[in-house]
Amino acid sequence: MRKTSASLLFFGVCTQGPVRVEEEGISVLDRSTYGVWSDGAVRSAGVKKQASMFPQTSVVDAARYNARLQRSLANTVCDEGDVVKVSLDCNALQFTLETPTVRHTLKIRSPLPPWVLTVNFGSEPHRVELVDCLDELA
Repeated sequence: MRKTSASLLFFGVCTQGPVRVEEEGISVLDRSTYGVWSDGAVRSAGVKKQASMFPQTSVVDAARYNARLQRSLANTVCDEGDVVKVSLDCNALQFTLETPTVRHTLKIRSPLPPWVLTVNFGSEPHRVELVDCLDELA
């Protein structure tokens, strides 16, 4: 992944079909959206549920997380070169985001499949590469 240090990046899921999109083209405010911004802000059903500080139970590398927090709030969850793993368990209704610094799971309120991966970012240049896609139901 390539991202600028000051620009935010969002990884999440939303339902397929018409979603609420803001002027900037982001879909995080849609009620079907669940995910996490690179600064740690969490969206659950389109509502901001958590500010930029993760609960300690979600932090997997406290030293790296705290170092990133001191350097740039926009990169506490993920930074350039990180592998970001997004998984969706439709049976358990859970969305999980894993990075070198955090592993955070969100409970999805209601099953509204089919789900699609959504990546939102600001006007800064980004490069995100989809390295693998696994459909465990197939």
